[in-house]
Amino acid sequence: MPKSLFLYSDGEVSNFGPLTELHPSADLRCGALTLSEKFLQRLNTPPLHINSLGKKKNIFFHKEHSALLINDRAFISAPSIKDMHDFSDNVKFVSRGKVLAVYLTGERLQATLEAENTGEYRRVWRDLNAIEIQGQLLEYPWQLLELCGAEIIADLTLIEQKDSGVQPTLAADVIVRGVENVRCTGEVSVGPGVIIDVEHNRVRLEAGVKIEAGAVLNASAGPVWLAKEAVVQTGALLSGPIYIGPNSIVRPGARLNGNVTLGPQCRVGGEISNVIIQGYSNKQHSGYLGAAYLGEWINLGAATDNSDLKNNYRPVEVMLNHRKVNSGSLHIGVFLGDYVRTAIGSRLNSGTTVGTCCNIFGVDFPDKTIPPFIWFGSDGYQEYRLDKALQTVEVVMSRRGVELSPQRQEQLTTLFERSAEERMEFLRVKNKQRI
Repeated sequence: MPKSLFLYSDGEVSNFGPLTELHPSADLRCGALTLSEKFLQRLNTPPLHINSLGKKKNIFFHKEHSALLINDRAFISAPSIKDMHDFSDNVKFVSRGKVLAVYLTGERLQATLEAENTGEYRRVWRDLNAIEIQGQLLEYPWQLLELCGAEIIADLTLIEQKDSGVQPTLAADVIVRGVENVRCTGEVSVGPGVIIDVEHNRVRLEAGVKIEAGAVLNASAGPVWLAKEAVVQTGALLSGPIYIGPNSIVRPGARLNGNVTLGPQCRVGGEISNVIIQGYSNKQHSGYLGAAYLGEWINLGAATDNSDLKNNYRPVEVMLNHRKVNSGSLHIGVFLGDYVRTAIGSRLNSGTTVGTCCNIFGVDFPDKTIPPFIWFGSDGYQEYRLDKALQTVEVVMSRRGVELSPQRQEQLTTLFERSAEERMEFLRVKNKQRI
């Protein structure tokens, strides 16, 4: 029976803050892969991404067709994803009372696609048999951080099923313990004095990886995975579980303390612990980044630091959708949207969220919640004009050889307009406080 894969939004208000201002939840990275990539790798089914179920009425499915519809913020265990592919009747897959996915055929599928709203398509599913699976509907950005280390391991296991690589022949001046657990998928360069401790886990080095003299790869607590063309420069220390994405660079002397994921074309230095960076972002210099999730095209100036622990050792609260949410965790850092920039010596408090296209350059701590398109400096807050923001975005993207597409420009324009009321109220309150 032919199958299609839909990744749908259930219409619930996003609690991922600035991370989903320009991206669907399914594009968020957790481990080496994004949520959608995990489904595609395990199901081997081309996806049809949709923002809501009622937007694709021009698609018609005959009674012999079937589809798997997965909530775009669903996190589903690898065994459960595999099992979901084997059903041949209309069912819904649930966890903790929440519907994570449905398998539909014929009329049920068509009725769902033609539904106008969340309530309508849920009524179509109401009497479906429920199958309990291992998973959850993700609600908050810190859940992605909590899952990151285990998901690096799970993603590595998945990728190695398709390409496990071969054991390399390393030069005599490379110190390695457990060489049988080192795997390469192509030619790599490993400099003199490099230390690789891989006795208990794995180190995966993909084609074009370069590890410079004196770097340390410590896989004692989890695997270290360097994707294609990744570079680890002189004296850097990487402690797993860690994933360094394609063409990313770890700067000399950097310290990556585990549970770290870097998407493609990142540049990082200083100290980093329990961090996910979507991609195309810079944290090249000194400074601490911890328990943080960063979007794309971000630049953190030298000596930018964030707190990830309150002085009173109480759980950190985060403002999401205009309400305070108790994270229940002592260690929560910052959540930054795309195109955020900080200047030299910037400081960010625990639980800070910063919207898309914000520029932080003051010496004081900014507010813990900043809407999109805001500048913050010694003279307070002001709006970041859309035309100026787009000019900078174009320059930033061109430095990685990427063109600002009309679609992304339209997204940014829409976000600017959509956030105008929130931004004006924020500025009104802040300017009143300065009087």
